Amino acid sequence: MKFLCITISIKCRKLINLSSVLVLLLTIISCGSQNNILKQEKPKDLKYFESFIWSKNTDSVIIINKNNLRRIYKNTETGKDVYFDFLRSYSIQLTAINPISKELSFSERAYIAAYVVEYLYKCREKLEKEDTYKDSDFVYRLLVPRYANRYNRELKANDYYGLKLLKKHHIEHYFQYPEEDTIPSIKRRSD
Repeated sequence: MKFLCITISIKCRKLINLSSVLVLLLTIISCGSQNNILKQEKPKDLKYFESFIWSKNTDSVIIINKNNLRRIYKNTETGKDVYFDFLRSYSIQLTAINPISKELSFSERAYIAAYVVEYLYKCREKLEKEDTYKDSDFVYRLLVPRYANRYNRELKANDYYGLKLLKKHHIEHYFQYPEEDTIPSIKRRSD
């Protein structure tokens, strides 16, 4: 009986060691595949790309996927790279008068747009001089006259979410627009 228990114990240890090695191998393999995700998966449309950039947790709090943004930065070599192009297009649609994510509040859109613009500037630093987007000022997405003052208040209230490039470019290009209520040329239906 004692011999049987020892034999079973040895087999269990071998099985545990083997399963540990297998788990370790699978982990290593999956880590390697994460670095190539941008090369393997091409986004279908901006809605699909949006899920690549951010999500909401169970408490409906926006979670920015910084790892994917870093991957876009790491893999961007030209302004024609697919993910850089999607990031650029998404920033335009996110801050448009009729935004792609209509279910988001203005504050949530500002938060997401801040990260998107920050990473556009990071990618821009890697581009060659002759690249079309090398001198682009992506912060202008946040400076559309209709929303510039709101974005300004939102960004300043949150200290630019700690995003240094966004802060630098926003402060450099922002100027105060008069509020819509103070512009005499706007005709109101109630007048």
